[in-house]
Amino acid sequence: PRLRDVAEDLGKHKLREGHAEGYLRKIREHFKRYIGPELGAETTIGDITAKQLLALKHKLGASDLDHQTSNRVLSSLRQIFKFAEEHGHVIAPALPRNFGTPPWKTRERWQILEPKEIATLLKAAPDEVRPILGYVANTGLRIGTALATERAWIDFQRRIVRYPATAMKGRHSHVVDLNNAAEQFLRQALHASSVAPFPYSYWFLLDRWMELRV
Repeated sequence: PRLRDVAEDLGKHKLREGHAEGYLRKIREHFKRYIGPELGAETTIGDITAKQLLALKHKLGASDLDHQTSNRVLSSLRQIFKFAEEHGHVIAPALPRNFGTPPWKTRERWQILEPKEIATLLKAAPDEVRPILGYVANTGLRIGTALATERAWIDFQRRIVRYPATAMKGRHSHVVDLNNAAEQFLRQALHASSVAPFPYSYWFLLDRWMELRV
């Protein structure tokens, strides 16, 4: 099979296992931006060599991506090949390991913003992502969970959103109460996209967030 087909089958398989839709978006985004262009999306997976995989790792290392992001791409790459091997498509070649990351660089720096600072941030945000940022700020949801929001889960009459277990990291269903601001941002998102309020990937949002926080 083609590399593209194996990556797509992996995502669908993970969905059947109960992984959130965000998992499939992550695999697709990594494949579209990094794996497919470097290895060839239409290439038969059995023709790809360990040397080519290592070249992909070196290219990631030479890019402006931080090591944590590069390691997520490498993780997706390994999952694709291990999935192919488990299904008898190929004997996986030597797969590249993650980049080493010093412990102090893996610690996230948190900054609690005042309401006025959040308002300033949202005002400066691009129109296309302002609703998701405002929705997250007023619900406390994880980005991946918020991005997975579906129209059928929203109950504006009761002012709640019911998230199924498959959309939650802890695999437990969760009900979010909508305050006035959260409801307003959610309605704005649905006005632009009636089927899914946030029809873009984590990486699309991350690119704009990184620009916004500078």
